[in-house]
Amino acid sequence: MQNLAGADRVGDCAEDERHIAGNGNSEQKTTKGLLVLSALDNRVRFITPDRTWINGPSGLVDRPTIERFDWEGDKRLVDALRGGGYFVYFRHGATNSA
Repeated sequence: MQNLAGADRVGDCAEDERHIAGNGNSEQKTTKGLLVLSALDNRVRFITPDRTWINGPSGLVDRPTIERFDWEGDKRLVDALRGGGYFVYFRHGATNSA
């Protein structure tokens, strides 16, 4: 992604890549944002608080972080949830009592 979006925009890696068990994504913090390999649509994203750069069907594109392109894998899910009629259940993981 540094080659596509530019090393000055992405910054340096601030941690090792980590696998997120809850959604299957791989994530890595940088000095300027977050790199994400989405398990849902197998696309690489660079995310900052207000912009997201994504390797789309026609190359690198960007959008406001709160919006989605029609071809993004999670857009249909988000739209369905916004439409209502679902129960969403969250289970809290183990905690450390110390």
